[in-house]
This record gives sequence, C-alpha cells and structure tokens, in this order.
Amino acid sequence: MRKTVEILDFITVISNMNIEKWLNEFKTNWINKNVLRITELFSDDIEYWENPYKKLASLEEIKSEWLGINNQDDIKVKTTVFLESEKRDCFTVLWELSYILNGGKNSWAGVYLIKLNLQGQYYYFYQTGERL
Repeated sequence: MRKTVEILDFITVISNMNIEKWLNEFKTNWINKNVLRITELFSDDIEYWENPYKKLASLEEIKSEWLGINNQDDIKVKTTVFLESEKRDCFTVLWELSYILNGGKNSWAGVYLIKLNLQGQYYYFYQTGERL
C-alpha cells in the first residue's frame, strides 16, 4: 500500500511541475504589474533570494520588493529553461529583462535557481544577474 501512495504522490508532483507554465504566469504577471499574483506563485515557506546578498524573509517582503515593477514601463521578460533535475523538481533558468524606468532603458540578464515542493509550488527562488 505504501508503494502505491508513493507512486501516486510522485505522479501528482510530476503533473504539477510544469516549469514552462509557471514561468509564463510569472512573466505575464510581471508585464501586467500584478504583484499579488506574482507572490501567489510561491509557497508560504519560500526561501527567496533577490540577489546573492539579499534574502527576503517572508511573502510580505517579497511583495514589497516586487512593488518596484509599478515604476517599470514597456517590460519585456524572456526565460529559457537551461537545466532540470531528473525528478523535475529543480530548475536552472536563464532570464533576460528590459524595461523603461524614468525615461531610460534598463537591460538585465542572469540565472534563476528554482525548486518545487510536493504540491508543485516553488519554495526556493534564487536569482543572480547583472545590468547589460
């Protein structure tokens, strides 16, 4: 019986682990400046690194950080899944971003490291990048 439950849990996890769908929601909500919807993409116990030196401790801190997108215009976000784990629960994603802020164009690129929990929610999010 336990083996059956483990297999069903694994099948449930695999069906929920659609990184492309998650990334599309992430990008769409960024472009539409929907901060609430962005934060809903993460689990309540998320470990979120805005950069290698800035760990955000809660969903409220993440939301506060994301409010900055309200000042961005003409947002363009591109992501490419570069690598995924055999279990499809850990992903390395290449990203590119451009937007207009205070009349000037900003361009960035970098890497996201993302991990999924058993419910298919993202509980680890690490980003690093630099201005182009």
